[in-house]
Amino acid sequence: MPGSENLKRVILLGRPNVGKSTLFNRLIGRGVAMTDAEPHTTRDILAARCRFGDAAFELVDAAGFLIFPDDTLEQSIKRGLDAAAASADAVVLMFDGREGLLPLDRELTHFVRRLRKPVVPVVNKIDSPSLVAGVAEFYELGLGRDPLPLSAANGYNCGELLEAVVEELGLPADSGEAARDEGLRVAIVGRPNVGKSSVLNRLAGTERVVVHESPGTTRDAVDVEIISEGLKFVFVDTAGIRRRTRAKGRLERWSLGKSLGAIKRASVVVLVLDGAEGPTAQDAKIAAFADRHGRGLILFLNKTDLWGNGSAADFRAKSLVDVRAGLNFASYAPLLMGSALAGFDTRMLYGSICEVDESRKARVGTGELNRFLREVLARANFRVGEKEIHLLYAVQAAVEPPTFHLFLNLSQEPPLALQRFVENRLREAFVFIGTPIRFVFRLRGRRGNKK
Repeated sequence: MPGSENLKRVILLGRPNVGKSTLFNRLIGRGVAMTDAEPHTTRDILAARCRFGDAAFELVDAAGFLIFPDDTLEQSIKRGLDAAAASADAVVLMFDGREGLLPLDRELTHFVRRLRKPVVPVVNKIDSPSLVAGVAEFYELGLGRDPLPLSAANGYNCGELLEAVVEELGLPADSGEAARDEGLRVAIVGRPNVGKSSVLNRLAGTERVVVHESPGTTRDAVDVEIISEGLKFVFVDTAGIRRRTRAKGRLERWSLGKSLGAIKRASVVVLVLDGAEGPTAQDAKIAAFADRHGRGLILFLNKTDLWGNGSAADFRAKSLVDVRAGLNFASYAPLLMGSALAGFDTRMLYGSICEVDESRKARVGTGELNRFLREVLARANFRVGEKEIHLLYAVQAAVEPPTFHLFLNLSQEPPLALQRFVENRLREAFVFIGTPIRFVFRLRGRRGNKK
């Protein structure tokens, strides 16, 4: 097998047709391995240098794992695979998220345990959010790390996989900095004339930041890169989002699509509200769109300088009530108040954006999660008919947004009050500020449903 001097070696292991060669090509950035649906398309041991930021290692692609080789060819393949695995410094153990956990996967897991190597388990072919639920059953293998949902075909979570491999190999963490070079992407959205551009100009208009502007066409979203206190942000100033029925002409409808697309591509969304007018039904639709796509959400009530001559405290209290009532489904979103035109409190957005982004990436350990949820559910005593609801097992299967799988002793949907209760308790106990939380209830005899 070809080797690279002084490079640590990582081998991809999995049963036939889990997508090892596709992942190998994806991670090294070129089509070296042949990919085909026929088992054992990969027969030789392939190796290539793989980079993640400043870190580098040798990635090895081997044939699919078999327990009992049938013929001389398979026996030869098996010997080569065993030797390659024994010489590796770490293992990426692959499973098929569409086919689920099979007996051969368990045998492969036993084989990998005997190697006594660091293991990064991944569940491949998670090509859509609806398939994430299939990751939960692989937790029972107890491989030390949470199984990572992944799609080698479209690149989903491949960066996270490389980061995990670099961590297991003990290589310098410079790669993580390189991965964050693109900056934290923030979409500033809202209805027309609420002051979105003024908010962005105020964020950029200080001597402590460096600004690089890349404008699109007149009604296109505009990316503005800002470095503030050593952190890089990419703010997207969007066209005003009005109701589709009120969008006149092809250009305005196109601008609307670009604004909604900016929300989908962002990590955090700042929804600018008109402080003089208060929240509207269209504001609620924009917030719901961000929530539905799992984006972090911050509410910024602008134009507080127009509150008039009355008591600022009274206006603030009334506005707080109005916004929370009008956007009650997004009660998790931080609410900031200020005036971009007058320069009141806009700088507070930086801290809130970072806090929300960290919350989207927050992860609760499986042991801590199970202890906490079992305790709070036991106290709550939820029932379906005469049957008391018990938690059998819980895992956090994903981040961005945080997604939890709950295994319950039920064969039917749990009451909505249970989901709300669990979400509220999680938010109280852990740091989930400004981020939606997703739940997948795994019921007896059913594959589970996402909420």
